[in-house]
Amino acid sequence: PAASACFGAIIFMLIKMIVHLRKNPVPWAIWTAPFFFLIAGTICTLSIVYKGSPNLGLNKKAPWYVATVTVSCGVGLAALAFLLFVPYLYAKVVKRDHTVRWYHMFQGPLLFRRPSPEGAEAARVPDYAVVQHNDEEEIKPEFKKSDSSDGEIAPIDHEKGLVVSE
Repeated sequence: PAASACFGAIIFMLIKMIVHLRKNPVPWAIWTAPFFFLIAGTICTLSIVYKGSPNLGLNKKAPWYVATVTVSCGVGLAALAFLLFVPYLYAKVVKRDHTVRWYHMFQGPLLFRRPSPEGAEAARVPDYAVVQHNDEEEIKPEFKKSDSSDGEIAPIDHEKGLVVSE
């Protein structure tokens, strides 16, 4: 637990110092993302290799082998992030291209050449608010007198019922 707390503190402090304290943090966040993928991928691979399955026999390997496998996986993940994730994020966030979908990520560096759509001066943020449209007239619930001594009026078909405080 102490080692994971230290790794977590180091990663969050690096993000704070490298990205959050900048005047314009968006480009810094996009261009340093592969570095953070490198750190996270290396740490996760190290935990898998070090505490991994005993059937694989990785604990019998030489320390240089474990270090090479661990760092290679982190570098591979960072390379994939640099080739696929950074161009996608650049097109989506910096260019404000609302037409880019997740499967365009596989176009990689070609997304840098993709022209910005018209009206890209402002970002289009999807509205995820739940709106219910009823074509029928709104059905009003029937009411009855409740069983409490207050003489309250409560809906007949409410799901949760009344909570009576004692």
